[in-house]
Amino acid sequence: MATTITVQIRGTEGDDRLRLSDFIDQLDALETALRQTERLMYGDTGSVYYKITELRQSSPATMTIEAVPVKNAPDRTAPLVGRFFSYVEHLDSGGALPPEMDLIALESFKNLAPTRKRHVSEFVVRNGHFAKTIDQSFRGRLDKAIGPDIVSDGDVVGALEMINLHNEPRFAVFTTIRSRKVTCNFAPDMKPRVIAALDQYVRVIGTLHYKHWNPYPHEVDVKDIEVYPMEAELPQLGDLAGTNPDIVGDDTPEDFVKAMRNAKW
Repeated sequence: MATTITVQIRGTEGDDRLRLSDFIDQLDALETALRQTERLMYGDTGSVYYKITELRQSSPATMTIEAVPVKNAPDRTAPLVGRFFSYVEHLDSGGALPPEMDLIALESFKNLAPTRKRHVSEFVVRNGHFAKTIDQSFRGRLDKAIGPDIVSDGDVVGALEMINLHNEPRFAVFTTIRSRKVTCNFAPDMKPRVIAALDQYVRVIGTLHYKHWNPYPHEVDVKDIEVYPMEAELPQLGDLAGTNPDIVGDDTPEDFVKAMRNAKW
């Protein structure tokens, strides 16, 4: 299985030459999609880096990169590169979304498609005999697959992390179930409460945003936050000893437990 990816990038200007910032942005989009592929496959990232093995300024600009395992990390390179191309082909077909795909991953693949702002007209990814042109139609198919948000009132529970206080205030909650990241938008007047809740277990109440293909919310417009006690503050089982000494009445503890076990509720 190959561990290399060859890309061709055409600029929108007449000679196909690229602006430096657009070249960097396009390659950053590629690396992000590869990182998301690694996350979906293995649950984490960082065991692979990418090395440039060939770079040509022809028409169009062509570059080959090789996936390389980080020292002492398991070699995931060939399966990862293969899965990346599989995702590109599958998403371009317009078929049902891969069940493991979440919104973050889908957005990263959509971002592979050139935009007018990026001044890139065409982006081709190649591996051996497989080649796929990623263009505006690719972006359109992913926009359609992702679809609009479905909203409803509800809550999410998890650990509050990654506060952003600039421009649009938001924080991230990593949910208890499946450890999914949920972006939470909050009003500026909630800032002190959000900061106080950092690194704590919380219940976020508000308007939940879903996609039609995913039963889990990806975003919340926050109305309220409930902070759960720290684990050290929770009562221990031993704390219950002696709190109600008359609970068994005239029975022995053994008879009381037996009666409770056989009771019909």
